[in-house]
Amino acid sequence: MPQELRRVDYYQLQTTNNHCSVLVAPSTKSPGRKLIVADHSNYVYLFDYTDTLKISQFPVANHVARIYNDQRRGKGTSRILIVQGTCILSYSVNGKQLFKYGSSIDGTITALASMDSGLYFVTECIYQKLFNWKEDEFLLCPDRITDILVLHDVFADSTPLVVLACIDRMIRLLKHGTVNGELEVPGPPICLSTADAQRRADHVVYGTSDGQLGLVKLMRGQPVHEWQLCSRNTRGPVLGIEHFDLFRTGQEQLIVSYEEGVIEVYEYDTLGYPCMLYELNLLHKLTSVKAGTFASSHYPELVCVTYTGAVFGLTTEPLKEVTEQEQEEIGRSVLQSKVDKLREEVTSLEGQLLRLRSTQEKPADQSLLCLTTARIAHNFSLDADRLLFCLHLECAVALDHVLIQCNCPVELEDSEHGTAILSLTPCTVESGSALLATLRYQANVNVTKIYLRTIEGQYGTLRVYVTPRSIAAVTCQCLEFPIRPLSLHQRIHSFDDGRPLSRLTLTGRFSLATIHQWVRLCVPETPEKPPFIESSTEGSVPFGIDPKEQYVRLLYGSTFLPTQLECCYQRNKAIFRSCNISTLAIVKDFLTKEATMSKVPLSIDTDIHPDSVEHTLRLIHPELESHITLARQVRLIDPIQELVAGQAQSFPQPFCGDNADNPLPGSLPEEYAAIWRDSARLRKLYKQQPIQLERLSGCVVDQYIDKFRFQGIDVKSRIPELLKLLNQYDFYQILQFFNDS
Repeated sequence: MPQELRRVDYYQLQTTNNHCSVLVAPSTKSPGRKLIVADHSNYVYLFDYTDTLKISQFPVANHVARIYNDQRRGKGTSRILIVQGTCILSYSVNGKQLFKYGSSIDGTITALASMDSGLYFVTECIYQKLFNWKEDEFLLCPDRITDILVLHDVFADSTPLVVLACIDRMIRLLKHGTVNGELEVPGPPICLSTADAQRRADHVVYGTSDGQLGLVKLMRGQPVHEWQLCSRNTRGPVLGIEHFDLFRTGQEQLIVSYEEGVIEVYEYDTLGYPCMLYELNLLHKLTSVKAGTFASSHYPELVCVTYTGAVFGLTTEPLKEVTEQEQEEIGRSVLQSKVDKLREEVTSLEGQLLRLRSTQEKPADQSLLCLTTARIAHNFSLDADRLLFCLHLECAVALDHVLIQCNCPVELEDSEHGTAILSLTPCTVESGSALLATLRYQANVNVTKIYLRTIEGQYGTLRVYVTPRSIAAVTCQCLEFPIRPLSLHQRIHSFDDGRPLSRLTLTGRFSLATIHQWVRLCVPETPEKPPFIESSTEGSVPFGIDPKEQYVRLLYGSTFLPTQLECCYQRNKAIFRSCNISTLAIVKDFLTKEATMSKVPLSIDTDIHPDSVEHTLRLIHPELESHITLARQVRLIDPIQELVAGQAQSFPQPFCGDNADNPLPGSLPEEYAAIWRDSARLRKLYKQQPIQLERLSGCVVDQYIDKFRFQGIDVKSRIPELLKLLNQYDFYQILQFFNDS
């Protein structure tokens, strides 16, 4: 077992961005171990550790987005690359600016890699390569690029292979600026790293925005999956992936950090599969975790930076054992240095307080009150396993309360608020709100998670008003998040044409950009710009699409039911296919409303496959049956326990005790004995999915309503009869009810 990591605090900065720090290895000209960190104050801090920690800083003109080590060799000294908006700046480790490059592409540079072969960087959907600071390669990808990695040992001639992580759940491989291979991954990849030393040449490790990891073998442009795993501690975004011999075992460990404050260390087994070695939850949002040697050249550590600006190390160095005399001498010197340091800090704080009071007493403009607001980090994402949206908030100061308002039906998960006090306000139709809730927090809480459950077909805007604690003027920040009609869908890259597919066709006078914007408002994970497919031969285009014009084809899968949706559209025409007619009904209602608001006349044609409804009901059946069985078993637990307790009091001898397989072997059937034995597990399982049964029953009801709505028939009067059948659940009776109506 590895030793525990010990925390050592180094400094406190202002709030920071993701990927805001780098560790610089010692060199001949600079023997000290350096840590470079940037915060939101537009300063870059240099932490130099030779014998003691020395801190210096230098200002930069604009906000720093990311910092990288310059990996290009042959310069004699270490350099860093700083990304500021559309600019890349080269600095020495002492803070001297050496070069500045300004990109002509509108947008923020989101990732960068520097090699001897050139400088590789991405701006939103665009990949570029610079050689000698001149553009050498350029590529427009179908969706936003989140990270970039460059490998030189994949091909025999050392041709660079560029690996791009794209938000559309794809990893793309580039050779000479053109796509050489693609691989679909289970989640949106946001982090790339080289593999361990044995597989570094042609393997890549990726991390996704929902806490998944995977190893990909590149196969010279034909990538394949080696292994995949999910974090057992979080479903938050992966922040960083590194390989480093942290515990000095002679073998590199896989170190994975997550934005939500979780750090996991894995070791590889004999088959090359990662096994958990160490885990830690810091309970604060991390913005950077770097593995290396910093405070001690003999003991590796993880240098961490949090969103709130705390810089600290998780070191493997054990506490030293010292004699009583040494302890007294060390204590005296440490105490004196602490006193001196505290005096300096008090003097500095007094000066800051005087300046702050003077600015408050004598404002520059008496008619204007300028309030400074605390920075708030937020992440709103779908937890596909639990079918819940998770809103993660972290503030630089303690939270006072959070007000949640939504104009569409959204349910709060009551059991997920920790120590916060939840207050729900009844809403009326006239108020325009379907949810109005307030969460009040105890002292010193600056991190919170809020879980919400959406209903597909119901859409609107979620507004979150965050109020931090303040002894002066109270400020509030409003965060807005869209709730889309198909909120439980996500991007996929393969479609099953063998299913009984129904089709919805819309024709009208609309541009491709207009219909793409409508689809983007309807379904999550739709790229901002339409990924055009150029005109091609008629045999390779989807049914109903004009092969002479460019078109867009996007595929989505439901996280609730195993159903799929295909969206194909071009100028003046859009075709949607799915085996779930309720999905098509939601698309039809939403696009019709958008077209009406845009004053675009639409012609709507539907082709409902006769087997679509039965196919969807059969997909629902296994889950629905298991949840109905579970609900029945949970309802029987209390009566069975009362029966067993009563028999134990009346007839103590036949009762076999708590550990018996059957407490009443002569009178209790085995089916009920199994429920008695598994009562704790059944209750826990039922508690984990409290309204799954209700949602699955709702899907059956929606199928019934939508089947006849497409025929122009209103069957809402028969819903009570269907609900009665669902309570007595028999699949074939339900099917017969659908067919006889």
